[in-house]
Amino acid sequence: MGAPLYRRNASGIAAMRSTPDMQSALEEIGDKVKAQAERLSPVVTGRYRASWYRTTSATSTGLRLRIGNRAPYARYLEFGTSEIQAQRVLGRSLDAINLA
Repeated sequence: MGAPLYRRNASGIAAMRSTPDMQSALEEIGDKVKAQAERLSPVVTGRYRASWYRTTSATSTGLRLRIGNRAPYARYLEFGTSEIQAQRVLGRSLDAINLA
């Protein structure tokens, strides 16, 4: 049997995770998800739609992408309650984007 075709290089992977190109790609994905969430947001006053945010930050293991909504009732719209059906705006937005 021959040598494996792939050998994991942990330091190379770690270095690649924090490159400017990787950050740019992550920001682009975040922007797509945020835009889709804004499109899918139910609108009564516009506060919920206007409260979406996207941030990227460096961590000890690479980069972190956060997408969320600052409206105080956002979690109730996303996950629902005993009286409100879940809207799954962020979940549907993640489902809708094509990363291929």
